[in-house]
Amino acid sequence: KLSTVSSPRATFVFQMTTDPNTATSWTTIGQSTRATMVKDGLTSGTRYYFRVTMIDKNGQNPWSDVKNTIAL
Repeated sequence: KLSTVSSPRATFVFQMTTDPNTATSWTTIGQSTRATMVKDGLTSGTRYYFRVTMIDKNGQNPWSDVKNTIAL
């Protein structure tokens, strides 16, 4: 489960990768007006990296700090 601070009238873009050092490896896994999402279908034992950005009336905000986890 991924979550970030909610903001009214904003869209959140969630991305993931297994190689955070390669800019082109990031894949968008969801886009929503909700500040949370659940990602399933991960491979057990694999380390995944996640980030999120918010798009509001001022445009796209910077990407969040990268968080990582190993899928169980």
